[in-house]
Amino acid sequence: MHSWEAEAELAPGRPGCFAIVAEAEWADTNPAELFEIGAEYLAWAKEAEPRIRERVADDLLDVYNQSWADQDPEEGTPPMDRREFLTNIWLSGITLYPDGSACWDYSCGDLFAGHGIWLRLGPEREFKGKASLIG
Repeated sequence: MHSWEAEAELAPGRPGCFAIVAEAEWADTNPAELFEIGAEYLAWAKEAEPRIRERVADDLLDVYNQSWADQDPEEGTPPMDRREFLTNIWLSGITLYPDGSACWDYSCGDLFAGHGIWLRLGPEREFKGKASLIG
């Protein structure tokens, strides 16, 4: 994949990978223009991240509590309330595509047995489906 990648502070105190995919209509775009597009998206993303994180909790907190949590705290991570769940997930990467859509990746430690969380936003920065597990 042809992309520009950089480490960026995606959320306060949390560095992650920000990538701009330079394919399709962006294949021959001047890098300075791509960086401007990326900087604008990243600025928006920093403001939108709390809302995106809430969406992840909407989609996956019950899944975690019903299927992944350990009912015996001695053996694993117990069920969580929303606040606890939100403190255990963090934005680890964003990939921006030429059509304006993006994939947001969240890390969550061992909550889902090593799986990460993935959420897609469309070109209008709208949610495209639900957050899901990857990896």
